[in-house]
Amino acid sequence: MTRVLVVLLTAGLVLAGAAHAKGPHAILLPAPNAVEAGRPWEATLELMEFHPGSRVELLARQGSREAVASLRRAPGEFQDVRRYTARLVFPSDGRWELLAISGKRRFNFQDVAVGSGRVPRDYVALAVGSRAEREGAGGVYFRSGDVAPSSRGKPLPPEEFSVASEHADGGGVPLWVFPLAGVVLAGAGVLTARLR
Repeated sequence: MTRVLVVLLTAGLVLAGAAHAKGPHAILLPAPNAVEAGRPWEATLELMEFHPGSRVELLARQGSREAVASLRRAPGEFQDVRRYTARLVFPSDGRWELLAISGKRRFNFQDVAVGSGRVPRDYVALAVGSRAEREGAGGVYFRSGDVAPSSRGKPLPPEEFSVASEHADGGGVPLWVFPLAGVVLAGAGVLTARLR
């Protein structure tokens, strides 16, 4: 019986790890205008895969100085997405770090260059320290219909990436085999225990 429990626990851990690979993430969608000191700047903050009751803050930091955004809950397109309208006033020009905090999780966005005339870009951030963040996930967020950046008047080629590359010969073991093998072994363990 102990073997059965060990096998079931192992299968559960494999499934839990695969389900939690990406984890909570935040998208910041700034208003399409440059940021000026002393004037309200607006953005939309979307939180995905968060616990409903966690408190959320959007902060800007420049050295020891800090500005806190006022957040107002906004209707979202999807049930699992928490959306907020953010309004933030930067006290001075310069480069400001932008981050969101929810519970114990922190999400770093692209810095905002206040007074530069540059418009901040949409940005996806994953929880600091999460597996996806450590592997370099997140960054500038392009939606369908966005104009892609260009170089010397020519459009850049599309970026291609693969989360998990397949072998050219079709080899490798599909991930679903491992949980299935755990269930089969657990069944075999139960059958063996009953036959004794």
